[in-house]
Amino acid sequence: MKRIFLIGILAIASLMNAQGGGLAEAALLAEAGADAAPAPFVRWIYVNPNRFGTAAGSPWNDVSAASNSTGAKATNLNNASAVATTVDINMTVATTTQFFTTPGGTGSNSGPFPDNAQQRGWGSTTSFTFEIQQLSASTEYKLEFFASLEAFQGNTASFTVNGVGGTYTSLANNTTTLYTVETTSDGSGVITVTIAPGDGTTASLCAFVISKR
Repeated sequence: MKRIFLIGILAIASLMNAQGGGLAEAALLAEAGADAAPAPFVRWIYVNPNRFGTAAGSPWNDVSAASNSTGAKATNLNNASAVATTVDINMTVATTTQFFTTPGGTGSNSGPFPDNAQQRGWGSTTSFTFEIQQLSASTEYKLEFFASLEAFQGNTASFTVNGVGGTYTSLANNTTTLYTVETTSDGSGVITVTIAPGDGTTASLCAFVISKR
């Protein structure tokens, strides 16, 4: 099952509160039996995809290996507890720039992710693709993305996750460019993501989080 949601302004505090309440609810539902709703997603791996940008710090993985070269990989990403996992990021279609500055920072870390994660990332004047690899096969995950652009570079961009696409807008904004995708990894434990320019010249990806049940 694949579900795509566009999300407005999300503060870190509200996300954490919502997650905590969801966990308590899931515990009660588990006692209700097999027909209970599935457990909520829990944030698992934080990725800051940039090569030369400012580090976001723990629990973020500051991905410098997967730069603008096709085939470049960042391997064994740390989870939110700073423990290495098997999960890799593989750039399968290169971006056109290694260092990309965006207006994503708020100056007060009041966006959906910290400023250092939001304000720099991958940028490309053509579509680019990466794979999240070594996930559990045929398993549902949630991906939360943040993308930002200068206004003159365009206001929309498109994304495709495992063949299901959408468009995100208001790319010059630093608080409303979060979009969330729920999808299922393939039989090899891979999720494929493609980002492409929309009405402007550039596509970007500044930060994303992988969650699992």
